[in-house]
Amino acid sequence: MKIGGGVNGGAVEGAIEGISEGLTEGLKTKFIDLVKVILSEEGNRIPFYANKMSESEKNIERYFKIFREHNLIEYRGSKRTGGYYLTEQMKNKLK
Repeated sequence: MKIGGGVNGGAVEGAIEGISEGLTEGLKTKFIDLVKVILSEEGNRIPFYANKMSESEKNIERYFKIFREHNLIEYRGSKRTGGYYLTEQMKNKLK
């Protein structure tokens, strides 16, 4: 899956290096692709990202839990209308 957004896989891989150690290449690739999708389409909810990534919502929930623990993403807004965004810390790592 190729995702736009002007950020290459190497930059994202470097930004998520703290959580990518010990991951299989397949899972690392999914994490990289998911970060790119979030970057290009911020403000959406788990079902949107699950559909975009062709993953189950449960898997996306697991990935997001890991991302939140490492301060890569945050949820903004109300439960009903909010969505996920990359944190400023993560955006700075991507620059």
